Amino acid sequence: MDSKKGACSSHTQSAKGNCLQHARREGRIPSYVNPHLSGSNRTVFEADDIRGRKSILPFVHRAEKLYTEKTGQKVQKSFTPFRESCLVLRNGVTDQQLLDFKESAEKLTGWKCVGIWLHQDEGHYNSKYIEGDENFAINYHAHVLWDCQDHVTGKAVRCDRKKLSAMQDLLAKATGMKRGNYAKDTGKKGRSAREQRIAAQEQRIAALDVSKARKEAAVSSAKAVGEAIKGLVGQSSKDKEIKALQSDLDRERENHKADLKKVRQDAQKSLQGALGRIAGQLTYFPSVLTLDGVMEKIKDLIKAERMYRELYNDADSQLRAIKREQIREIDEEEEQTRHRGFRR
Repeated sequence: MDSKKGACSSHTQSAKGNCLQHARREGRIPSYVNPHLSGSNRTVFEADDIRGRKSILPFVHRAEKLYTEKTGQKVQKSFTPFRESCLVLRNGVTDQQLLDFKESAEKLTGWKCVGIWLHQDEGHYNSKYIEGDENFAINYHAHVLWDCQDHVTGKAVRCDRKKLSAMQDLLAKATGMKRGNYAKDTGKKGRSAREQRIAAQEQRIAALDVSKARKEAAVSSAKAVGEAIKGLVGQSSKDKEIKALQSDLDRERENHKADLKKVRQDAQKSLQGALGRIAGQLTYFPSVLTLDGVMEKIKDLIKAERMYRELYNDADSQLRAIKREQIREIDEEEEQTRHRGFRR
């Protein structure tokens, strides 16, 4: 089976409750996201119903209620009112192309598209030992959220594998990209985004192992040849090649150590920076700034704040009591004055 690297594909599954937050980059940002590129993400389409909503769970509950009202049955476990498609794309796909796909896919499936979000900030950093650079490799893709419920019958509109496969044909037509291989031809099942990232990482590690093994084999071979002809012509060209390859391996090892050291230093700087910002808010901080020291100081401040709040509450209660007493005395004095006036 020929590889179709760079081809488009469509992977559809049940929508998760937090899919809107992921699509809009709200809340926790995943580790595989390059935040410097998140500004290039864009919302291609959003239905009025979900605009500004944080979760689809209220819509799921509403769909389940409609299902029960229309069918008179309890909601089945297989009931899936919302599905999400992840479209693997290339750089340069336009909003209009995605909207053309939306229109044709709605006609094919009977589903209603309620949102399309294009992501251009996910991917991985290339390894300079394999690809030759350290640039961030972007995984261009879009998330499409579908309302899959028939609002007349209350039931979910089902799509078989044939229609889901045809959806990929529509995507290729709309974007002008090649279509990925058919699952029936490759025998492969679809993988989740997390499984795909793990597989890609394993491939890069395997490639690095192969590269290392090849260079070590080349060094061993060069050494064997060099030993055979050594002494005949002095230092042979193979000896020079051995040294060059050995130097290359040593340099890679040193670069690897340097990269690890830099990662540790960056992490330490990040932690020290966070501790420094915390310490900057304190009136006193330890001479040796540590996480334990800062946390201990924060606990002391919390205790002091509670003590001051109790003192304030006591003082406020006493002040209120004094005011009530003063008001009572004034009322009594006015009452006595009125009685004296009546007696006159």
